[in-house]
Amino acid sequence: MDRDTILANLKHQKISDEAFDRISGMYPPGGCPTCAGKKEYRLDFVAHECDCELQIALQKHYFRANIGREYHDICLQHFEGEDASTVVPAVRTYIADFDNNFHYGLGLTFTGPYGTGKTFALTCVLKELVKQGRNVYFTTFEQLINVWGDSWHDANAKRLLEQKLKSVEVLGLDELKTDPRNASGFLQNGLDSVIRYRTANLLPTLVTTNMTSDLEKSEFAKVYSLLAAKNTRIETHGHDRRMQEVRQRNHQLAQQGERRPVC
Repeated sequence: MDRDTILANLKHQKISDEAFDRISGMYPPGGCPTCAGKKEYRLDFVAHECDCELQIALQKHYFRANIGREYHDICLQHFEGEDASTVVPAVRTYIADFDNNFHYGLGLTFTGPYGTGKTFALTCVLKELVKQGRNVYFTTFEQLINVWGDSWHDANAKRLLEQKLKSVEVLGLDELKTDPRNASGFLQNGLDSVIRYRTANLLPTLVTTNMTSDLEKSEFAKVYSLLAAKNTRIETHGHDRRMQEVRQRNHQLAQQGERRPVC
C-alpha cells in the first residue's frame, strides 16, 4: 500500500481531542517519533530521509488502537526464525483477503510457547488493518476480564466494554489463559460475553494463547466452540527470541544511535 493511500485511510479514523492530548505527550521534541525533528534517521549506518508526516500519523493511530510502542517499528519483514515460512505467508494471505474475511467475521488464533512471535504476528496484522483504515483495538485477556468485571459498577469501563471490546471492527486479544478464578466460571463468563457478541455480529477477533486446543476447549468450552468456527489456528514452535536475537538487535541499534522507522 502506498504512502498517500495509507495517509488517506488514517484520516478517516478520527482521534478525539482527549485522546490526542494523551498521545501527543508521548512524542519526543520535534514531534516525529523516529527522527525527533531532525528530518533524517540512520539505520545500518545509512542515512534516510524521514517522512515525518507518515511517522506521526502511524504512531498516533497505533496508540489509538492500544498497540504498545514495542511493536510500532517492527513489521512482518522482521519476523525471523523457524516459523517464518509458515506464519508470514498465513498472515499476508489473511491481510490481503481481509474484505472477505471481515464479511464473514473470520479471524486468526496464534498458539504456541512463550516468546515465539505470537503477539508480534498479531500486532502486525492489526497494524496493517489500521493502514487500511479499519478500526482495531488491542487488549490483553487480563485487561478484558478486568474491564468486564468493572463494567458492572463503572461507567467508563462499561463504555470501553461496549464501544471497543465488543463493537470494534477487529479486536486483538493477547495471552488467553486460565487461573483459579475460572473454577467458578468467572473468566469463561467474561470472555463469553465479548466473543458471543462479536461472533453474532461477524466481527473478527484475533487471539494469542499458550494453551493447547484441548486445554482451551476444557477451560473455555463455549468460547472455544464459537472461535473454532471462525478462526484459523496458526501454530508457532520456535525458541524464545525475546531474550536473544530481538534484545541483541535493539541494544545494537541503541549503541549505534540508530532508529527503525515506524512501519
